[in-house]
Order: sequence, then structure tokens, then C-alpha cells
Amino acid sequence: MKKNILLMLALFFVAGHSSAVFSKPVVMIEEAIESESLTIKMSKDFTGVIRGKVCQSCELIVVRITPQTKLFIKGKQADLSEASGRSGKPGTAIFDIKSRNVTRIYSD
Repeated sequence: MKKNILLMLALFFVAGHSSAVFSKPVVMIEEAIESESLTIKMSKDFTGVIRGKVCQSCELIVVRITPQTKLFIKGKQADLSEASGRSGKPGTAIFDIKSRNVTRIYSD
């Protein structure tokens, strides 16, 4: 019985110590603009901007569309040239926090 208790204590100590060693702070690298009406402006060279809010009480921000931005319509990847046609429709724009470049646009 004493061996079982000592073994359990040792296991709890090892588990508690290892989780503290391996835990790191979570760093956000992407954020999203979710809107019932995305505001998308794009030029023919596949660059442009999306205006929106990250939350209801947040201020309006502008993020950049680049030729590397991926567009998904109803879950399937579509040509980026169709993005401007999604303006005014529900969607989500995922962007890199540091560069403010849009990585993905999801639309219904």
C-alpha cells in the first residue's frame, strides 16, 4: 500500500514538473474579420484591401490582399479574381497580425 502511494506521488510530481517545463505562452499570429458584409476592394494585379472589425466594439481596420491570398467559396478554393465579387456578402478574412496581409478569405 505504501509503495502504491509513493509511486502515485512520484508520478504526480513528474507530471507536474514536466508540464511546467514544456508550457510556453500562446502567441497569436493570425486574427480574423468576420462580417455579414465584407468590404473588399481589389485591383487587376490581385492586390487590394478588406475593411472590417475584429469584434463589434473594435475599431475599423484595413488589411491587405496580396497575390498570395487564398479564396475559398463554400469550402472550395476559388480563383482570387472572384474576391471582389464577394464584397457585400458574408465572409471571414484571416490575416497575419504583424504584416496585416490577408492569408485566406472564406465566403458562402
